Amino acid sequence: MGGVLKNHREAIAAMDFFTVPTFTFGVLYCFFVLAHDRRRILHCNVTKHPSSAWVIQQLREAFPYDSAPGYLIFDRGASFNEEVVSTMKSLGIQPKSGPVSEVHGKTVLASVGSAAAVVICSTM
Repeated sequence: MGGVLKNHREAIAAMDFFTVPTFTFGVLYCFFVLAHDRRRILHCNVTKHPSSAWVIQQLREAFPYDSAPGYLIFDRGASFNEEVVSTMKSLGIQPKSGPVSEVHGKTVLASVGSAAAVVICSTM
């Protein structure tokens, strides 16, 4: 499997959420899309209430015109339902879902690093 990822990394992106507690004991959901080839942040945004409609809008913003990757990796979170998968297909993306992974989340958080803090601070 490692060879497949290495050979096709330019055509692969991943999306996920991570949560951030607020000073008022609320929760913000940080959504991000990363390009697999260079671990570039393609898109990120924050919401208090993630929904499939919100995720679909984020995908449209992340991949304008014909910039969508060939494959998009995501977990089986509730916000990534059949509506979201259908939108991916309409954008020309082959959706690839897998189990929710703590390891994947920690790896992505390490890649996102200070960019998340910038996004969160800019929304307050």
